[in-house]
Amino acid sequence: MQRATKIGSGLAGLVVAGSLLFGAAMPARAVTADHPDWNPLRDWFTSYGVTAADQSHLISTLDAGGIIDSMRADAVPVSTRVVEKAGSTESITTFADHSITVGALEKPQTAGTGMQPRAIAGCSTSSGGGYASFQNCTVSQSNGTVTMTFKADYSRWATGASISNYREANAIVNYGSATQPDWSFVRTTGSGATPATVTAHSRYTTYNNAGSEELYLSLRVSSSQAWTTTY
Repeated sequence: MQRATKIGSGLAGLVVAGSLLFGAAMPARAVTADHPDWNPLRDWFTSYGVTAADQSHLISTLDAGGIIDSMRADAVPVSTRVVEKAGSTESITTFADHSITVGALEKPQTAGTGMQPRAIAGCSTSSGGGYASFQNCTVSQSNGTVTMTFKADYSRWATGASISNYREANAIVNYGSATQPDWSFVRTTGSGATPATVTAHSRYTTYNNAGSEELYLSLRVSSSQAWTTTY
């Protein structure tokens, strides 16, 4: 029996910037030697409005060891919708094959002066004189098969941004396996149209070793906002 795998890396980085999307991970379920139990993934898809027909197509692809669009770093989204919840803001992105990624942005308990950071899970915030900083922020996003997360501290000001102390990168895999995340790209300061960026990378392999894909989760921060991407 193969069970969901959690891969982690505790890494302390440097510099400042940030916003968050942390995805809704599925519960770990057992996988047989031949075929996984896809019902938990069906439940996850259903909870975000993916139709039964589209689920069957996506799961058929995954069951054959294929890769769906939401797992491809070069896939272009066709739509994004935002759902406000009591403690978070969820961003649901849909791709051409009807697969999705879900980012959940925790609403901070403390808003910086003049800034409303719809940001990162568990952040503490402080601000003053046009400067806002955020600590212990969780960055995460899920496609129902893999959830990637890490933590970072960041700052924003009128002309730029920075990211510091990025750490604790994890990949939680429900079907298949993933390598320990590393930091594939780091630009700790940003200015103008160039955001500060930290990117975690992991390589996903399907449960039957028939397919694999490079996975990325980036935190990007500018002077006015912070957000995540899967590239």
